[in-house]
Formats: sequence, structure tokens, C-alpha cells
Amino acid sequence: WSPADGVVERLAAAYADSLARHGAAGDMRTAGNRRFAAFVEQRLANAGRVESIAALRRELERRGGENVAGRRLVEVDSAADDPAAQPAAGLLGAAIGAVVLLALAGAFRAGRRRAG
Repeated sequence: WSPADGVVERLAAAYADSLARHGAAGDMRTAGNRRFAAFVEQRLANAGRVESIAALRRELERRGGENVAGRRLVEVDSAADDPAAQPAAGLLGAAIGAVVLLALAGAFRAGRRRAG
């Protein structure tokens, strides 16, 4: 990728502005990624966005020590014991409804072609 002059700097500025507005997501691509932070800082410096560099550093330092927690995978003896492993009735109904709607839409289009 060979971006035009200023494109990378504008992307870095948009990223820094997003951090200032929404905070860091804490995903593994950016959280604790010192090389990425240094790259963004350099691009912000090239664009003369000194205030954005300070905001970037503050936000990344604020989020730097946090660990993201969520559901954990646990081995179970049987799928019958794990309700999450069983298909939801609502999902099955939605899939059947989608197939019926697609069939009706196909029939409607075929009818319009014959009439035209």
C-alpha cells in the first residue's frame, strides 16, 4: 500500500481523536502495543498534532494495565448438559422464516417476469 502524502497522518489523527472521544477498546492489536503507539505518535508529530500525542499517551496509559475479561471456555461431559450447546428454538424458527421469505420472493419475481 502506497498512500498519498498525508493519508497516514490523517488516519493517525482520526485514531487519536477516536481514543479521546470513546476511549481505548483494549483489543490485542493496540493495547500494550508500544510499536503501534510509537508509529501513531510519529505520524501525529509529522502532522503537528502535539495535543493529540498527549491525549493518546494519557488514554493508552489509562488502559494499559487493564485486562479484558469475558466468558471462559470450559470442557463439559455432554452437550446435553450444556444449554449453550443446544440450538435455540428461536434461531431455528428465524431460519425457517428466512427460507420461506426467500422462496416467496423468488416466486414473486418469476410471476412478474411472466406477466411482463
